[in-house]
Amino acid sequence: MTPIKPKYLKNRIPYNGPARWVPVFTKVSCPNCNQDQFLALPTKKVLTKGLVFGDEAHRDDGTHFVFTYSLVGADHKLIPGIEDSVKSLKSEICPSKPPATWKLHMKDLWSGHNRRKHPVFAAWDKPDVDTLIAGLLHILRSTENLFIYNFAVTSNQIGKAPMYILDKTHLRDYAYVQLVLNVIDEFTEKGAQPHIFFDMEKASRSEKVIQAWARDAFQSGQRHLLYTFLARGIEIPEPQFVTPASHPCLELADFVSYVVARCYLRTWQKKPIEIDPRDFGMTTYLGFDKGGDIMRRRRIGYPWDEFSQ
Repeated sequence: MTPIKPKYLKNRIPYNGPARWVPVFTKVSCPNCNQDQFLALPTKKVLTKGLVFGDEAHRDDGTHFVFTYSLVGADHKLIPGIEDSVKSLKSEICPSKPPATWKLHMKDLWSGHNRRKHPVFAAWDKPDVDTLIAGLLHILRSTENLFIYNFAVTSNQIGKAPMYILDKTHLRDYAYVQLVLNVIDEFTEKGAQPHIFFDMEKASRSEKVIQAWARDAFQSGQRHLLYTFLARGIEIPEPQFVTPASHPCLELADFVSYVVARCYLRTWQKKPIEIDPRDFGMTTYLGFDKGGDIMRRRRIGYPWDEFSQ
């Protein structure tokens, strides 16, 4: 059901242009008379390109487990401004080191033990961390036309959600593909072709790697009729896994995932939440309700009252 690039023009001349064959109708059989009926499929013209960057986080308190993916992105024309905002913040908080030489990883920043072992954060104290967090929240909250997505899946939803969610690995796969399909739907509806980048799971000498499980999950989604309604005839590049924190928006996505995962952990521990997702500003949250159905809420503040924990 995905677009197909033509191989040749007339007279077997190789074709390298932008055109694609896209499905505009499909046949469905009437359950009553068995006659084939034609179902029109939506199509959109590509007007722009969106760049979206994602990262994951997970927490386990011994009884509960949460896996969360977050995506942060915008129209490609706006991305350089977001990059500059993150670089300026890093320069302000650590003027002695060029911002491109060090990465924002919340697991290294938040823990005093981890900070002391870090080549950049070793001299930082808690007020420095608080200043950086306030700056990141300001960027997320104040950047116009910034899209923030988060999908959290918890272990107590195994059995309520689709049958193939059986363990922590399946939680990861499910969160990944559902979030990607949601982004495809929202961007193509606006005539934007989404280009999606995730932090690779393990360090690699290559700047880009193929994650077999992610490719299988993405291509599986493309084989369903629903995909044509989400993609709207727009060719969607396969999401890429790149060097961790190699783009400022990946650093923002790491921050969003860390905050949401930690909120779940602190809630289970019956402890106060240190960083409130409300400070992200408008965010699209996906999760399961108490009946096991997926819900999507675009709002300010995490929908704790609606999502199953």
